[in-house]
Amino acid sequence: MNATQMAAHIRNRIKAAGIKANVRVAPGRGAVVQVNAPAYGVDFTEDQQREIRHIAVCNRLTWACGQPIDVDQMTNPHSFNFYLNHEKV
Repeated sequence: MNATQMAAHIRNRIKAAGIKANVRVAPGRGAVVQVNAPAYGVDFTEDQQREIRHIAVCNRLTWACGQPIDVDQMTNPHSFNFYLNHEKV
């Protein structure tokens, strides 16, 4: 699955979870899927952050340099950058 297809899939999963967010492929960065709060000044709740990270883990996305995602790490109240994992599974 390429970055555009992954972004569409993540967008649908987040919408199905009832979370409002903007999901896109990061411009000029290749295989990076960004999940952003829907408006300036809007934060994701801890439950929403946890759910977004869980969706990313289920789809084998990672943090930068292939670092695993910690679902309970509350450091992304506004946005996330997830990287496609290109390892053969």
